[in-house]
Amino acid sequence: MPPRRSGPITKIFDKEIAGRKGKAGCTATVEPFDPEDTTAEPDPSALSIQTADGNQIIIQAPGLDVEVNKKGIEESPLLPPGLDVHALRTALQNGCLAALARGPQFTFPMHGTRVTLTFNPAEHLFGNESTPSALSAAARLATSSALRDLPSAAGTSLMEPVMNVIISVDEASLGAVVHDISSSRGGHIISLDEETPLPTTDIASNPTDDLLPPIDPNKVYAPPDPFQSSTVGIDLPSSANRPRTITAKVPLKEMVGYLKHLRSLSAGRGTFVMSVDRFEKMSAPRQKAVLAELRGDFF
Repeated sequence: MPPRRSGPITKIFDKEIAGRKGKAGCTATVEPFDPEDTTAEPDPSALSIQTADGNQIIIQAPGLDVEVNKKGIEESPLLPPGLDVHALRTALQNGCLAALARGPQFTFPMHGTRVTLTFNPAEHLFGNESTPSALSAAARLATSSALRDLPSAAGTSLMEPVMNVIISVDEASLGAVVHDISSSRGGHIISLDEETPLPTTDIASNPTDDLLPPIDPNKVYAPPDPFQSSTVGIDLPSSANRPRTITAKVPLKEMVGYLKHLRSLSAGRGTFVMSVDRFEKMSAPRQKAVLAELRGDFF
């Protein structure tokens, strides 16, 4: 995630593409983007505002007179034949997305980045040479250069997915599991609650099941618990077997292979479910450790 706004970077693409001369220009500016921040709203007069993969792309086209023809297609008299406003917008967005797919420092996809692309017809158009492919290449070059323009001292930082984890254990295993999550795995405990049973469906409320005979629980066979203690003469307090629910936020990397570890901490009784919560910035020590591990795996 970039630490501050970069300077406006203008790039002119001038090469052959598939044997055809291509030339176009674009100006890019990069700054941090927080989807939850509503104080910095973009200019409503922008040609396009797109949010994708945690990034925002704003396209400004000052001086581009946009008109809608009888077929509902946006056109501009300043654009060369065969290039309408929709093709212009799509080409610039695709070029910017290609640049955001590889960050300037770690080559990982960017997240939490706002890119403002400025397309000036008087400076960035070169007649029939300004094809959609050339426009896309110009946007990619400008965005990549703007990302590299960020100060190298602050640079960019790695972010990682953080999972919302719900763990079900007995009271006796609660302390060991909480300590493991908060100390060994760098997680944050959100709440400790008594486990509530999942809602059940009322069979009587379903008219299609009215003819089914009632179920007698005494006639249902349940296999013995293989983890039940067979020690005679030791009575554990009933509170030790009380089910508890732990809600925590844990980095995804720490949850790989966690079920086996949880079973060892809870005498085989623990279970958990998790879902993606959000991306968070890594701490400096954790970022250093992750990069060292990646270098060891791939180099």
